[in-house]
Amino acid sequence: ACSSLSSPSQGKQIHGLAIKSHIPSNRISVDNSLISMYYENGNLQDARRVFDRMPERNVVSFNSMIKGYAQHGDGTEAFLLYQRMLDSGIAPNNVTFVAILSACVHCGKVTEGQRYFNAMKETFKIEPEAEHYSCMIDLLGRAGKLEEAERFIDAMPYKPGPVAWAALLGACRKHKSMALAERAAKELMVMQPLAATPYVMLANMYADAGQWEEMALVR
Repeated sequence: ACSSLSSPSQGKQIHGLAIKSHIPSNRISVDNSLISMYYENGNLQDARRVFDRMPERNVVSFNSMIKGYAQHGDGTEAFLLYQRMLDSGIAPNNVTFVAILSACVHCGKVTEGQRYFNAMKETFKIEPEAEHYSCMIDLLGRAGKLEEAERFIDAMPYKPGPVAWAALLGACRKHKSMALAERAAKELMVMQPLAATPYVMLANMYADAGQWEEMALVR
């Protein structure tokens, strides 16, 4: 509902009505939607104000706020909220770990990301899904740990999707790893033969390396 509003002013009007209505049966869901609405419109301050004033919170409340901080690059607050959630006796779910791993990606926190990923499996017995693996591949790749990222993608219990390969290809371009870039680009070309991105990125890498014949073949 209000989380999908494009106008913050409309959301504020709904927020005001929610406060006046005093309907306890759906208050948590309304507040959770307000948090999402505010952070999606770049207003973390109001999102946090709603969160802090909630008389009761659930896992969705924490997930929404952690996701908001992650999207805006505030890993410190995301990590603090994650710990606060645990201290409150609320168990994280798979959405929580997508949010917290995204925070690690945006902040370059490789060690923390590895710790959260391991805790997800070992402590909370949650099987990682494609988004979790893609976050880790992106995190390792951005940090220049390309061999680790490749090992990670090879260790996935199912076939990696285009998001994982695209993250690896982007990291290869940043860190100038041609051999691995070729592998990632070829995987993407098979999965998405009509997508221009892998062709363009690989051609640009060949051009940067002065490999004109290879560039011509890709184009």
